[in-house]
Amino acid sequence: MTIMVADDPKLLECVEAVGQAGSRAINLVRQILTFSRHEESKREVLDLGPIVKEAIKFLKVSIPSSIEIVANLDAKTPTVLADSTQIHQVMMNLGTNAWHAMRDRAGRLDVKLENFEVDADLAGSQLYVRPAST
Repeated sequence: MTIMVADDPKLLECVEAVGQAGSRAINLVRQILTFSRHEESKREVLDLGPIVKEAIKFLKVSIPSSIEIVANLDAKTPTVLADSTQIHQVMMNLGTNAWHAMRDRAGRLDVKLENFEVDADLAGSQLYVRPAST
């Protein structure tokens, strides 16, 4: 019996998720190698929305269903210069840490992506952060 992936939307979604996970694994290995060699990470101009959405999908299948994940993602956030693998890893770490904080009970994890303007005071207290230009 032959099953056509394209004929089954649920199966197609699963295959796509496996492909994305494989790509993330490749990027994670590259990141580990970059770190061990003390090389620069691959930063590029990114829209954070799709990366955050993908991380939320992974979190939903990684943590217990007793933890509700509520996403509030502003579609109009500006792009950033970052490494997509590092952003994804930060999201996974934050979500996993939140789950560990709620481990023995049900809970709600709110994920919010919104525009935030860095002022001179905040920029002065953080390494590599510059204030927004006015």
